[in-house]
Amino acid sequence: MNYNFSCHLRRWAEIDPSREAIRFEDKRWSYGNLNNAVNETAWFLSSSGVTRGDRVAILAMNSDEYVIACLAIARLGAVSVLLNYRLALAELKYLIEDCEPVAILVDGDFHEMRKQLEESIVDLRCSCMLYSENDELETLSKLRRSFQGKVFEDEVLGVDALDRILYTSGTTSRPKGVMLSHGNATWNLFTQMLEGCNSSDERTLIFAPLYHIGAQELPGLRVFGVGGLMVVMRRFDAKAVLESVDEHRITGMVMVSTMIHIMRDLPDRHKFDTSSLRWIVFGQVPENMLEEIQLIFPRASLKNSYGLTETCSTVTAIDPISQVKNPTSPGRVVSTLELDIVDDNDVSVSAREIGEIVVRGPKTMLGYWRQPEATAEAMKNGWLHTGDVGWRDESGLIFIVDRKKDMIRTGGENVASQEVERVIYEIEWVAEVAVVGSPDEKWGERIRAVIVPRPGMSGSVEAVLAHCRSHLATFKIPKDIEFWDELPRNPSGKVLKSEIRSKV
Repeated sequence: MNYNFSCHLRRWAEIDPSREAIRFEDKRWSYGNLNNAVNETAWFLSSSGVTRGDRVAILAMNSDEYVIACLAIARLGAVSVLLNYRLALAELKYLIEDCEPVAILVDGDFHEMRKQLEESIVDLRCSCMLYSENDELETLSKLRRSFQGKVFEDEVLGVDALDRILYTSGTTSRPKGVMLSHGNATWNLFTQMLEGCNSSDERTLIFAPLYHIGAQELPGLRVFGVGGLMVVMRRFDAKAVLESVDEHRITGMVMVSTMIHIMRDLPDRHKFDTSSLRWIVFGQVPENMLEEIQLIFPRASLKNSYGLTETCSTVTAIDPISQVKNPTSPGRVVSTLELDIVDDNDVSVSAREIGEIVVRGPKTMLGYWRQPEATAEAMKNGWLHTGDVGWRDESGLIFIVDRKKDMIRTGGENVASQEVERVIYEIEWVAEVAVVGSPDEKWGERIRAVIVPRPGMSGSVEAVLAHCRSHLATFKIPKDIEFWDELPRNPSGKVLKSEIRSKV
């Protein structure tokens, strides 16, 4: 069996070439035309020297061309490296140097950054603009015209063939590259079909950034496995989302709590026809938020869920009856994975006992890119240790309690506290720093930094912010900065972050 996911696109192009595949702004792509564009793009990349196993970095906002690029890279057996465009230049350079791509595709929005990133690529074979609103610029769509009408056969790939690298902040000071295979993508397609979030009449709306696992996989590109339609938005805009649901008769979409917070405050949120929406998947939001969003989307099934980049998205899903009875639960483990909850000795705990959530199955990652120690730490005895703490009831419903390793979740993004600490420690007058997450109604959590100045030295909030702005993405910059005389510690000297969180 060829696990190359682009085979699904080719199949639907043969079955029903006129069937609609993508809508982006005023452009419409049929499966036949989309497949042709993927063929031509694969030829362009191949002629530029990109071969099987090579990494191709993408730094771009959402567009139809982003989707075409991902499918073309898969078709020739290369590897997509999806970069977070919200990162600072120094952070992006680190990722480029880590993954060693031979090609880079950059949006017009980041054109000025392109040359600087190219300098970090040792063996650069291809660099071009992926998408631009300026028609005069040379973009990928123009470059592939030289190969118009040429067919590029799907590279034959096994279940463990590397498909994508998505960087996650993890819990260390540097991001880790999650390696996802074509087999992972195939099994996630099956998962979504079984959970009722992906069918041939699906019209899914994508507004989360395509470098994010939710946009890529829920159902994201998996919609092409069933012949569905993907409606792509350049970026999230609450009113535009409601307009798109109305105009395109959207059937499903994924949202995070920050988006819900913005949407529920729109004065004209109830004037749109949202009756087509069958499901909305959330990443665990408060019960009161679910009630408010149900008023905007009265016919939609609201699905609390739990997933990871390392599991190619969904780990648990909830049925309608359980959602009503237990709205704070993300449901039960999906049928394509196994889940257990274990203690610190990796021994299973009983129902209602708290422990670390571990999972295994064909949707779990290949490992972390060039980080064998981190991979071994995460993948023990065949189980992926999620770092999340939770419990389950007698019926198998899962409840998430906390993150085991001080991850901060703000505005739908994961931020490692140690990464922010590492940057603040670069400031000369900082003796100690501890970064934690504090509850925030809008952002989920807000980043809070507690700093102990060096003896005889002092600093300012403004100085910390200025330093962070030059080294971190905007969403990683602390919103609260405090100065303490000392950090609380336990008898062994470990900083008690729980005590910091409790002191508001």
